Amino acid sequence: MNALAHIPPARLVDRSAGFRPTDVTAIGLLINRLGALEKGPRLDADVFLAMGWEVSPPSQQRACWRVRSPFSRLWMPLPPVSTTMDGAAILSVPGWDYGLGRRGGQGYAVVRDRADHTRFFEATFGEPPQCLTRCWLHAWRFILLENDR
Repeated sequence: MNALAHIPPARLVDRSAGFRPTDVTAIGLLINRLGALEKGPRLDADVFLAMGWEVSPPSQQRACWRVRSPFSRLWMPLPPVSTTMDGAAILSVPGWDYGLGRRGGQGYAVVRDRADHTRFFEATFGEPPQCLTRCWLHAWRFILLENDR
């Protein structure tokens, strides 16, 4: 099965205002789950729930998870953020860059703020998509904590 076929069209994902996370604790728990090398649709669904999206599990009529942005009326297939690089890239923070690959046989990812190069997060473990998802969650958590001051 082609995992890229399940990535939603760009017009359905508003990267500038697609996420409104509010729960720092939920994001922290997801970061720990990714560190334990967990992956799959249940984790992906929990990521989108923590990021403020609606999630609908599969039913008898539908055989796939679905998600809906708080800014949309349309449902779309659940992007596989823990297993594909394109899926993990959907979680990007506006104004931040990322890079990923393999280093020493393990996945590697880094995200950084384009405006302030001192703010960055790095992960090295498991597979690159898990690392990138974990970095984006760290970045979103940092932004939430920074806005609480």
